[in-house]
Amino acid sequence: MNNVIKFNDETKSINKFWEQDVLDFRAYPDKDISDYYKKRKLNTINFKNIESEIKREEYKDYLKSIFFKEFPFSYVSSRMPQIFRLQDFFNKASFDSIFESTEKHEKEILDYFSSLGFSSENRSINGAMVPEQMKIAVSEFRDKRKGLDRDIWKISELKIPEERINKSASLNSFNFYNIKNIHNRELVKIWFKYLIGSTEFAIAYLINSLSIITRFCNFLGEIRIEDTDRILILNYLNTLKDLKIYTYNRITNCISDFYKYLAIKETYKNETPILRTDFKQRESEHHFNSVSEYVILQIFRHLYELPFDLKLMYLINYSTGLRVSDLCQLETDCLLKSEKCYFIRFHIQKMQKDHAVPISAALGELIEKRVQELFKLEYKEKYLFPSKPNEPFKARKYRNDMKKWCKKWSIKNEDGTPYNFLPHSYRHTIASDLTQEYNVDLEIIQLVILGHANPSMSLCYIDETDEYKKNA
Repeated sequence: MNNVIKFNDETKSINKFWEQDVLDFRAYPDKDISDYYKKRKLNTINFKNIESEIKREEYKDYLKSIFFKEFPFSYVSSRMPQIFRLQDFFNKASFDSIFESTEKHEKEILDYFSSLGFSSENRSINGAMVPEQMKIAVSEFRDKRKGLDRDIWKISELKIPEERINKSASLNSFNFYNIKNIHNRELVKIWFKYLIGSTEFAIAYLINSLSIITRFCNFLGEIRIEDTDRILILNYLNTLKDLKIYTYNRITNCISDFYKYLAIKETYKNETPILRTDFKQRESEHHFNSVSEYVILQIFRHLYELPFDLKLMYLINYSTGLRVSDLCQLETDCLLKSEKCYFIRFHIQKMQKDHAVPISAALGELIEKRVQELFKLEYKEKYLFPSKPNEPFKARKYRNDMKKWCKKWSIKNEDGTPYNFLPHSYRHTIASDLTQEYNVDLEIIQLVILGHANPSMSLCYIDETDEYKKNA
C-alpha cells in the first residue's frame, strides 16, 4: 500500500489516477465513488504483477469502461467483486490478450472463479461469461466512432418515446458487436436505424429481432448477405425445425423482413430467399396453458407469507391476467373507481394503447392501501411496484421471486410434478374461467379483459376442459 498515491478533486485529475500502477478506489477523484469504496472490502487493484503491458492495458480499459461509461454495468454492480479479483487471475493467465478466444482461455477463467467459490450456474458471477464480456467492453471503450456508427447503441441516448420502452425489463443497449462479420454487421445496423426511427415497434421486440438476426448472420460466417441464396436459407431453417411453431415463424418472419428491406434498398438484388411456404401452419391441437384450481388453491393457502407488494402483484396477476410487463409498470394513479366497481387502467405496451380492466372491490381496496403507503414516502413515486425510486419492478425478478416461493411451498400439479410458475399462464386462466364458469361472451373477453385487436387471438387463450366440452 506504500505505492498508493492519494488523490482528490482539487489536486489531481481522474486521468492522473488511472496512470498509476496501484489504484485505490477509496481515493478516486469523485466523492460518490470514493465514498462507496470506503465501505467495500475489495477496493484496490495492483497492476504491478501483470508483466504483459497488453494484458495490463486491456484490464485497465475494461475497468474504465465501467467507471467512465457504466458499460457493461455500473461500478456499484454486485459483479464488481469478481472484476477486482481478476487482478490475481491476470497475474497467472497464460494467454497474451483477452482477444485470444480459445477453449483453454475460457477454461482458465472458469477454473479460476470456481476456485473462489463462484457457481457456474449463477449467470451474474459465471466465469464463462467474463472473456466475451471483456472483449466487448474493451472494444466499445476503444471505439472512436460517434453515435450510430458505433457497434453498441445505448437506448437511453436514442431519444425513443417512453411508451416504446418496457421499463420492467433490463434493456440497456443494442449490441451489434456480436455479429462477427463486419460487413453484415453494418447492413444490420442500417436496418435497425430504420426500425428505430421509422416504425413504432416496442424496443423489447427490436432487441429480440436483433438477437434473431445476430444468430442468422453468425450462421453465415464469412458469407456476405448479398451472396446468400435459397439453398443456404433452407439449410438454416432446417436447424430450427425442432422449435415450437410460433418461435419458428417468428424467426423466419424476422429474417424475411430483413431481406425485404435490403431488396427495397437494392442491396439484395436476387429473388427473395424466403417463401410463404417456409412458414409452418399452426397445429390444430390446442395446448392447455391455464393454471389449475388445484394449484391456485395451494398458492392461496400460503399467500399470507408473501411480502405485501409481491402478494398484491400476484393477486392482480391472478385477477386480471395482465401481461407481466404491464403489471410491473402499473403507476400509482392506475386505480379508477365507479359507483359499482373498481378498474385498473394501464398502457398495453405490446399494442401501444391504453386500456382498463374491472377488478373486485376487495382488490381495489388493497391497491388503495398500497398507494397510501407510497404517498408516505419522502418523494413522489411514479410506480405502484418500484424496484428503486421511480423505476418499476423488474418482470424477471417478479417471475423468479414467485418461482422461489412456489418451490419453498412445494406447490404441486395434479400429477404430482413440481409447479412451474409462469405469469402469462394466468392470462389463459382468466379467459378460460370466464368462458367455462361464467359463460362470458368471447367479445367481452377480447375487448374488456385481454384487450386483443381481434377475437381469434383471444380464442387461443381459452382452454376447454373435457368436462366443458361434454357439457357444451
